[in-house]
Amino acid sequence: SNSEAQAFLQRDGQIIIRMRGLPFDATAKDVSIDEIVYQ
Repeated sequence: SNSEAQAFLQRDGQIIIRMRGLPFDATAKDVSIDEIVYQ
């Protein structure tokens, strides 16, 4: 849920982002910020 996501992001530490459909060798240039969707 949205509240769970916000609580998770409030904590210190690294964030793991689930990526679908991207190759493992994708670079930051391959992914634009427009493709990131908050659920």
